[in-house]
Amino acid sequence: MTTSSWRTRWRFYPDAENDVGERLPLRAGSVKTITTDELGEYLGIRWFHALLFVVCLLLQVPAFVLLAPSPYVSKDIQEEFGLTEVAASLVSTSIILGSALGVIAIGNMADRFGRRGSSAACISAILIGVLFQMAIPSGGQLNYWIFKALRTLLGIPYGGLTVVVTFYMMEFMPDSIRGLAAASMQLSWSIAAIYTIKIVQAFESSLGWRITLTLPTVPACLLGLLCLCLIPESPRWLLTQGRDDEAQRVLEGVFSWSALWGTGYTGEVPKVVLAKDDEHIPSMDEARHVLMEMFTPPLRKINVIVFFLTNIMEGVGNSLWIWGPEILNRVSGTTAPLDIFMYGEAVWLIGIVATMLVIDTVGRIPLLVISYVLSGVVFGLLAMVSTVQSAGVLWLLRCVCDALMWGSLTTYMSEVFPTRIRGTCVGVAVVTARLASVAMPMVAGAMISGHFRLMISVFVGCFGIGAILCACIPRETAGKPQR
Repeated sequence: MTTSSWRTRWRFYPDAENDVGERLPLRAGSVKTITTDELGEYLGIRWFHALLFVVCLLLQVPAFVLLAPSPYVSKDIQEEFGLTEVAASLVSTSIILGSALGVIAIGNMADRFGRRGSSAACISAILIGVLFQMAIPSGGQLNYWIFKALRTLLGIPYGGLTVVVTFYMMEFMPDSIRGLAAASMQLSWSIAAIYTIKIVQAFESSLGWRITLTLPTVPACLLGLLCLCLIPESPRWLLTQGRDDEAQRVLEGVFSWSALWGTGYTGEVPKVVLAKDDEHIPSMDEARHVLMEMFTPPLRKINVIVFFLTNIMEGVGNSLWIWGPEILNRVSGTTAPLDIFMYGEAVWLIGIVATMLVIDTVGRIPLLVISYVLSGVVFGLLAMVSTVQSAGVLWLLRCVCDALMWGSLTTYMSEVFPTRIRGTCVGVAVVTARLASVAMPMVAGAMISGHFRLMISVFVGCFGIGAILCACIPRETAGKPQR
C-alpha cells in the first residue's frame, strides 16, 4: 500500500511505517492483535462517526419530546381535572420520578442485553405509552390518577434512554473526540424543545392537550427506531460478553468507512481483544458481583463522588428551572422579563458548544471544578444585587456554568466506568439525583417566601461542596483509553 492509500495527516500507527515514514499495510498473511485500550488509536474519525453522531442525537429526542410539551398544556389539564397548580405540575415531575427507576433498571438492562436493544425497547415503550394517553377519559380524580400513573411509567424508558444513548455512542468514539461527542448529546434537548414548541403553536388550541402531548412523540419515536437500523451493537460491549466474532464483524464494518478527518486505518482489520484490566471483571450472572465490582477500591471513590455531584447538579438545577422567574422577581423587586429566560436558553446552547470545543483539551475535571466554583460565586452575587439588569446578567452567567456542568459531568460518568458494568454504575449514580430533582424544588418552594436568603445560601453551599468533590476526583479520562 502506498502513501496515497491513506487519508492525509494522522499519527503513524504502531508497526505501520517503513524506514522513510511511508504508511504501509500489515504484513501479508498476518493479523495484528490489539486491545480495547488501543482501539481508539486505530479507529480514527470516519464518516461512520458522523452517521453515529446524528443517529444518537435523534435517539434521545423521543425522551425529551415526551417531557417538553408539559408546561404548555398543564393549564388545560388543570382545568379539565380540577387540579391545584401543584398537582398540575406533576404532569412533568411524575416522568422525572419514574426516571429514577428507569436509569438503574435500563442501565442494568443495557449491561445484560446490549445498548442497541435497550435503546429500541425504550423508544418502543415510549411510543406505546403515549398512544395510551389518547384513551384517558375526560375529568374525574380517578382518571387523573390513571394519567399520572401512566406518566410515571413513561419515566422508566425516559430515564433509561437519556443515559444509555450517551455511553452507547462513546464506546465507538476515538479517544481524541470522545468528550466532544458526549457533550454534544445535550443538543438533543434543544432540538426537542424547538420541535415541540412548533407543534404546540400549530395544534394545541385546536386539538386539545391529549393530541398535543402525543403528536410530537410519535414521529420522533418512529424516526428513532428507523435510525437504530443504521448502526450496530457496541463492539466493546460484545467483547465483554464473549461474543468476539460478532464484535469483529462490527469492527470490520466500521473500518470499511473512509476517514472524515485526518486519516483512518485501512489495512487488514486488526483483531481486538479485551484489555488486561477488563479480564478480571466478574460475570453479570449475579447482581451481587456487579455491586462488588462497583465498590472495589479503584471504583469506590469515583462512585461516591459522582453520586453527590449528580445529586447537586440535577436537584439544584431542576429547582432553578422551576423557580427561576420567582427568584429573579424577589432579587430585583419587580417582574423579571421572560426575555431573560429565552436568552438563557440561547446562552446555554452556546455554553454546550463551548464545552464541546474545549473538553478534550482542557479535560473533564478542570471544567467541572470551574463550573461548580463559578455557580457558587454567581449565586453569592445574586443575593447582593437589587436591579433586574444585574440579576439578568448573573442569570445568563449561571446558564453558561450550567452548560459546562452538564456537558462535563455527563461525559465523565459515561466513560469512567468499565464497559461491562457501565450502565449499572451510571444508573446507580443518577437514580437518587432524579429523586432529588423532584424533592429539592419542593423544598425550595417552601423556603422561597419566608427564607429566601437561606435558600440562596443552601444553593451556594451545595456548589461549594461540589467544587471540593470535583478537586478530589482521582482519575482524569480526557484522551485516555476507555475500559
